[in-house]
Amino acid sequence: MKIQQLHSHLNGHEWLLVHEPRTWKEIERIVRAIDAEQFKTKVSQEKRMRGKLLYAPKQLNARFKADFKDAGWKESRTSYWVTDDLAELWVEPKQWRTLKKSEYFRN
Repeated sequence: MKIQQLHSHLNGHEWLLVHEPRTWKEIERIVRAIDAEQFKTKVSQEKRMRGKLLYAPKQLNARFKADFKDAGWKESRTSYWVTDDLAELWVEPKQWRTLKKSEYFRN
């Protein structure tokens, strides 16, 4: 599989190129190793494309997950909010994990 286009969320791609070039090379290697044609197994039911083979997204995503896991990667998520008015948002850091999202904002 090849990387056709990029969406660099918060300039993440540029950051990787500058600060973690080996990490970016590993990502490229893992993606290139996947034979996308193996995953053209979904048969379209759409009126204008009936019978056409499409990529099966669930199976393709599972392959990505497995290949990245085999390379030692694991999923990590960070939640955050963006605001231009810091007066609206103030919670003591020690309380962050115990509050519901709706409680983070003062009324």
